[in-house]
Formats: sequence, C-alpha cells, structure tokens
Amino acid sequence: GRALDEFHWSVTEASFDQQEAGIEEGYGIQWATAKSSPPRDWVVANMEPDSPGGKVFKRGDKLKSVDGEDFVNGGDVDKLNGGLFPSKLAPHTFEVIRGSQTLSFTITPALVSTTPVRYTKVIDTPTGKVGYVYFDDHIAKSEALLITAFNTLKSQGAKDLVLDLRYN
Repeated sequence: GRALDEFHWSVTEASFDQQEAGIEEGYGIQWATAKSSPPRDWVVANMEPDSPGGKVFKRGDKLKSVDGEDFVNGGDVDKLNGGLFPSKLAPHTFEVIRGSQTLSFTITPALVSTTPVRYTKVIDTPTGKVGYVYFDDHIAKSEALLITAFNTLKSQGAKDLVLDLRYN
C-alpha cells in the first residue's frame, strides 16, 4: 500500500512561486526528528527569529503535546498533523519541555518570510581570516543574498570559508 515514489510531489504554481520567494505558511519552526513513531521524539532545531514560533520557542524545546493530544504516545495522528502542519491560519496549542519546566503556548501560524542566508561574518584566526556563512535554503531569493555575503567576506579579506549547511 506504500507509494512507489516517495520523493516527488506537486504544488500549484502560486504555491511554488511563494516558496521560491521565501514565504511559508506556518510557525517558522524546523523540527529535529529523532523518532516519528511512538514514542515520538521531536525538538525545536531552528526557527525564524521574527516568526510566531521564533517568538515563543527556544532551540532544544522538546515537543510534549499538540492541541491537547499527547505527542509522544498519542494516537490521533490527524490532530497532531493538523496542529504541526496547519492548513488554516488558526491558533494551535503546544506543550514543550524546556529543561525541567513544561511550558504551554498558543500560537497562530502566519505567512513567514524565511531568511536563507542568516549570518555572515569574518573570524580572525592565527592562520588568517575565515569567512562564515550560514545558509539554509536553495530558493530563488538566496542568490542575491549569497552574492552579498561572499562580497562582504571578500572585502574583509577572508581567505578560507566555513559554509554552514546544517539546517539545509
């Protein structure tokens, strides 16, 4: 009963254009998934700083529940998916574990503008200047941002490069 090809999908042209422009509907959160079946284990890996999720979540927050459904062992997958991957811009409630605390947030997804080149800096080292670029999305808006980043590194005399692709 599984699809033979799990790596292709289709979207409308308008949706594709929106994605290429770096606009996503959602919370602006990237989850690190250690386990997707019960007992599930997801933590916040990254987020857009000014997104709905970026305003309340912290890296490392461990997902506990979605809209009252136990995320770790719960069986209502439709409810979990409805909150995690909303099709409407309506509020959803999340419980996370942060350190020794359990925190609850009600947030509304939004149209989030992504930042594919988030950090560019030059690091002075004993062997010379090293450029650092954090890059996380191969979309149309990335090109101009990468060109600017590399020109910045060049103008500051960077001879080596660290290209951080960890969330790509």
